[in-house]
Amino acid sequence: MLQELEAGMPALTPYCGGVMAEAAAVCFEDRAHASGVIIDVRCVVSKQFAIHWPAVTDQQRRTYNDLPWATEMGAYGVAILIVKAVTGKKAIERSKKGPGFDYWVGDTDEDELIFSNKARLEVSGILNGTDSEIAGRLKIKNAQVQVSNHLGVPAYVAIIEFGQPKAHLEMK
Repeated sequence: MLQELEAGMPALTPYCGGVMAEAAAVCFEDRAHASGVIIDVRCVVSKQFAIHWPAVTDQQRRTYNDLPWATEMGAYGVAILIVKAVTGKKAIERSKKGPGFDYWVGDTDEDELIFSNKARLEVSGILNGTDSEIAGRLKIKNAQVQVSNHLGVPAYVAIIEFGQPKAHLEMK
């Protein structure tokens, strides 16, 4: 599943997708998970996805040794894949700093109508957290996306937790 990121998307070069995939793999393995681990996704309906990756190398472990940064990058990748699997939307543009979300996701990258079939995606990663920490982060991120509610398009908030592993995906 993680290797899908290496194909890229309109807002994700294959190189950047590869970085996200490697970072996620390092985070999963740091939490003692092996390729094929099942991630529980809580959204409108609960789903499970098997996450696969090639064996993590020592070079990758050293590259992603800054685990907070690896968690952030890995969470972006896992969230983008989950949003695509659940909604069919792909990452079409990285958001600039300030509007309260990380990516524009949509059905197409064509600009027929500026916000047509598009949504905002805000992502947060937790390397190892409890259910209450996940709920707290979800509350913070839901408040954060309110800054851009004036755009009049839906927002997805994704919390990726690598320890259990779990993902929470909410649409606002």
